[in-house]
Amino acid sequence: MSDDITEALLEAHYHKPLMDLFEATFGRKVLRVLKPSQQREAFLGFDKAWVKTELNMQEFRAQLENAINGSSVLSSHSFFGYFLQFKKVESMTKASKNMPSSWSTPYLRVELSLSPRPSSGISQHEALMRLRNIPRTDVSYACPMIFDLDAIMEEATLDNLQVVSLTSAPSGWTTSERHFICFRNETDSGPIWCSEPVEGKALNIRHWVRLLKEDNQRSPRGEVLDARTTLAFVDKAISTFRELPRARARNLLPPGLRLIEFAE
Repeated sequence: MSDDITEALLEAHYHKPLMDLFEATFGRKVLRVLKPSQQREAFLGFDKAWVKTELNMQEFRAQLENAINGSSVLSSHSFFGYFLQFKKVESMTKASKNMPSSWSTPYLRVELSLSPRPSSGISQHEALMRLRNIPRTDVSYACPMIFDLDAIMEEATLDNLQVVSLTSAPSGWTTSERHFICFRNETDSGPIWCSEPVEGKALNIRHWVRLLKEDNQRSPRGEVLDARTTLAFVDKAISTFRELPRARARNLLPPGLRLIEFAE
């Protein structure tokens, strides 16, 4: 049954409690969550009833430009941008060569996506590794400790959602090998990047959101972004891939990009 659990399904499962957490932490009302779609190159917005609407990149850019000129309701809104890629966690009951040495079963692992994508010629993981070089930008994997569809049908709780930053991820992994994030248990705060073991750090999602706010309060640009800096942030993320040889990569929408639109 775990094969039926997709990254999109996991993200949808946690969407409302995560937005409630952002509202409580930042003290601002969430109006929309904007996220790129690689397949349709569109932004998906959600109102407070979480009804899906569509907004393509050109329309969103026009909205931001109008806000910069003071001719849009967005002029009084602010945004917060981050990269959070949901991944499926598997419970491993059999030992294998991919298990960290000295570990025993059972343990938990997340397989990273290292297959090149047609739109860019690079993998999801490599794209995220590039994005982590953008200054003052959080790039992380969300690892829900959910292992069957029955749990998806239950009310979502943030207690079982771990976040692993790519800050500690080793570079140079090839697409000819399989690589993982491995957890000893559901609350392991020191997961291992492997096959060449490198210790990482996991945070509960509540701790992660709190640190996002604290880090941005220390930033010279302020706690959240206005329309002008949001447009620059999106352009910076897209430009990360413009030197790739494939023409379609010049306007590649980065994986995991999320923009939260706050009310005034």
